[in-house]
Parts: sequence; structure tokens; C-alpha cells
Amino acid sequence: MVSPGWIGVTGLPLLALTTSGMGSVLGAWAALFSNRRLWIINNTTLADLYELQSDIDFRKKDSADISTAEAKDFYERLKKIVREAEGALKSTYSG
Repeated sequence: MVSPGWIGVTGLPLLALTTSGMGSVLGAWAALFSNRRLWIINNTTLADLYELQSDIDFRKKDSADISTAEAKDFYERLKKIVREAEGALKSTYSG
């Protein structure tokens, strides 16, 4: 017959070990199988970069030189695209 003290001495540490192990497995599972979300982030970022490249190419077709303000605007758009992509990736991997 098992004494009631068995649960406190052996059962609780075993339960804690099992629970923490399952938490690690579930976290890894979510990170490994979030492919759809990562695909969406990748394609959205790529579309934004293509749009920026298209705008720069269109502007370069003009005979006038690109002004410093326009170059800064293009650079700010690039930084915004990168920030948004990094933020989306961080939120995907942090939970």
C-alpha cells in the first residue's frame, strides 16, 4: 500500500519536471511550425522592397537628378520596411 506522503515527496517534483518539459516542447513546436506566418512576413517584406525599388527606378528615369530630400525619403522608407519585418519576426518567435 502506498502512503499519502508519497505524493508530496515524489509526485510533485515529477509533476513539475513533466510540466516544464512539456512547456519546452510546445514552445519549440510553435517556433518550428509557424511556417505560414513566416511566409506571410517574407512575402509582405519582399513586396514592399519591390515597390521601393520600382519607385526608385521610376524616379531615376527622370532627367533631373535625385535630390537629397528624395534620397532621404527613400532611405527612411527602407528603414521602415526593415523595422516592420524585424518586429514581425520578433513577435512570431517571442510567442
